[in-house]
Amino acid sequence: MPNRIEREIEEILTKLDEFVPDEPRSQRLRRRAGSAAGGMRGRFRGLTRGISGGHVVLGAAILLVVAMVLRGSYPEIARWLTYGGLAVIFVAIFLSIRPVRRKRQQYWRGEPIEFTRRHSPLTRARIWWRRNRRR
Repeated sequence: MPNRIEREIEEILTKLDEFVPDEPRSQRLRRRAGSAAGGMRGRFRGLTRGISGGHVVLGAAILLVVAMVLRGSYPEIARWLTYGGLAVIFVAIFLSIRPVRRKRQQYWRGEPIEFTRRHSPLTRARIWWRRNRRR
């Protein structure tokens, strides 16, 4: 009797190992859309690899100078060039001051290292205040 039960248990476990549930359609679409977007992101990065924020601001400044030169003869074009130049400058400044969220693994002598995150001075003062207030 125990042999039969053990065989049934083994049979059930092997069937569970081989069982692959169907992936829901929403997850398949999300995965496919993500891979397509990743390919477009890679191509865009390849095109903009050597362009920095300074280059973008310089291009916008040149656009503004061209708009000033064209202001007398083509005022409508100059106005739109001015709007475009100012928009590009504001976007470049916004992108340069936003925090970068890249986290690269750091190595020392070939071994990955992790740094513990320290609290800011304000947070440390708050912790100290709460700790001493309870005494």
